[in-house]
Parts: sequence; C-alpha cells; structure tokens
Amino acid sequence: MANKRKPDNIHLLKNTYRKDRHGDPKKKLKVNAKFPTQPAWLPKDAKAEWARIKKIMEKSGVITMGDATVLIQYCLLYSEMKDLKEEFPAAKHAQLRVAAAELGLTPVARSKITVIKDDDNEF
Repeated sequence: MANKRKPDNIHLLKNTYRKDRHGDPKKKLKVNAKFPTQPAWLPKDAKAEWARIKKIMEKSGVITMGDATVLIQYCLLYSEMKDLKEEFPAAKHAQLRVAAAELGLTPVARSKITVIKDDDNEF
C-alpha cells in the first residue's frame, strides 16, 4: 500500500516541494468560501453543533456550500451520539469520524488541506 500524500505545507517546511511533482499552487483548487446556511429542520443539538463548527471554521474557507450535505450528516450524527451516549452504534461512530475528517475537523485532516481562496469563483 502506498504512503498517503503529504500536504504541500509539509513539503515546503521540509524543503522537498517540487513544482513539477506537486503542481503549481496558482492552479490548485479555488473555492468560494461562503459557509452553508443552517437548515431550519435540524434538531436542537445538531443546530448547536452547526453553530460551533461555523464559529471555528467559517473564516478558514475550508467548509463551503458544496460541503453542506456532509456537514448536515456530521451534525445529525453528533446529535444522535449525544442522545444515545454508550448505546451509539460503532458503525455510526465510524461514519461520524469519516464526516469529521472530510470536513477538516481533525488535526490530521486539517494538515492535508490546501485551499486558495477566490471570491470571484462561482464554484
């Protein structure tokens, strides 16, 4: 099994970044950093988690409108975990961990994120 790709910032720190191998940073993914709107139908605990995530991540521009579905899934699973505590199934715990990683909510996931902000880009 191949090693996981190291983020560009690690290559820059270790002085191993090569434009021919890691790509031109100017051509990397550009995103519109608008944070998704919270759905009104979320349960109370899910809304509280959404607000907590928004407060932490909104300025980073990592979570965008395209991540709304994963963010909703994460907040619903978090709310369910909070309600069920010890009875929360392992399979759902795994889903919660995956959703958190996809949103960049874990230290390892955040270290791998490379985002160039571009407010003019509609995607």
